[in-house]
Amino acid sequence: MITIVTNELRKALRGKRIGALDYGQKRIGFAVADELHIIASPRGFFANGNPETLKSKLQSAFERERLEALIVGM
Repeated sequence: MITIVTNELRKALRGKRIGALDYGQKRIGFAVADELHIIASPRGFFANGNPETLKSKLQSAFERERLEALIVGM
C-alpha cells in the first residue's frame, strides 16, 4: 500500500518515532528517525531469510525502539 504524505498525516506523526526498512534480497536495512524527524540513524540490518524468524526480530526491534510508524523502501 502506498500512502501519500498529507498535512493530516504529518500532524498525526508529529512527535512519533518512525522506523525505516530498506528491503534487499539478502538483507533488510533498518533505521530510526527521532521524534522531530530531523535525522534517521542506522540500526543495522536483518538477514532476509526465514519469514518467521524475520518477523520475530522485526517485532522485537520495533518494540525496543518504540516505533509508531514504518516506512518501507525497495
